[in-house]
Amino acid sequence: MSFTWKQVDGPTIPVRYLSGTSSQLFIPAGILLGGKGYVFALEVVNKKDPSQYVGGSVQVTIKNAPLLANIVGGSSMEVSSNSKVIHDLFLDHL
Repeated sequence: MSFTWKQVDGPTIPVRYLSGTSSQLFIPAGILLGGKGYVFALEVVNKKDPSQYVGGSVQVTIKNAPLLANIVGGSSMEVSSNSKVIHDLFLDHL
């Protein structure tokens, strides 16, 4: 059997992650973008008889997104080396 993966939809990922030769697709953490959808297609061909083949697709939606820390009071501040600095933070995600 030969297995061929293709990306059908979604933000483009590097083709090296689709070059596997098995029925499983492995894409490392951090490659797919949070809040985005992807569609991948797999074609399986019988190497001994290429007229025997089957294909299918899977839709994947990535829900987790990296957290961002927003510092209350602006994007920069100046303090002296003797100052005690306390930041008021809240976490948000994309």
